[in-house]
Amino acid sequence: FEINALGTMNVLEAVLQNNIELMVYASSSEVYGSSEDKMMNENHVLNPASPYGASKLAADRMCFAYHSTYKLPVVIVRCFNTYGIRQADSGYAAVIPQFIRRAIQGLPPIIYGDGKQTRDYMYVKDTVSAYDTVLNNYRKLLGRALNFGTGKDVSISEIAGRIIKLCDLKVLPVYAPERPGEVKRLCADTSLSKRLCGFESKYDIEQGLRELVQWYREGRYEAWGYS
Repeated sequence: FEINALGTMNVLEAVLQNNIELMVYASSSEVYGSSEDKMMNENHVLNPASPYGASKLAADRMCFAYHSTYKLPVVIVRCFNTYGIRQADSGYAAVIPQFIRRAIQGLPPIIYGDGKQTRDYMYVKDTVSAYDTVLNNYRKLLGRALNFGTGKDVSISEIAGRIIKLCDLKVLPVYAPERPGEVKRLCADTSLSKRLCGFESKYDIEQGLRELVQWYREGRYEAWGYS
């Protein structure tokens, strides 16, 4: 909370006091909580399920409040689950790199819960494109929150199965108890970002996973300190 909420407020104050041209805030799809419908647009209820999501929401709404009150030039970017090369794969890490790291070592993925929970996974190259799109169109986006994702959700079990297949393993996933505060479904409605700045994701889940598995197979993760 000190970093996500209070730290963001410190940045907002610095932007306000120094007449900065633009601030882009990296919010999160976690501000929504679980989806009531399959797709989540920017007007979806904001109901985070975890303390992390609540801290991101506090900063998200503080950015909006500074724009509303002081006309501070901020754009709020809500990227859905980004994955890709150079992402941490151990400790407190995202699920896809953890699965691939274990698979490369011949170990089965560990799934927390029943594996039916779904996410809208966006490959990192699409995430970079999203931020580039915002920077090139920010004048008409000020004060807005924008979703960026693929518009398709995939279950954790399906992700595990795809990675097992891509790594040519003969194993089954291991299931562990569900984690508290985990969102059940996240799927982005990106129609607003497409309409305002022409954003469309280029990578589907199969393309992204193939590229990431190949990166691991080439051993390039070791050069980046992920050994």
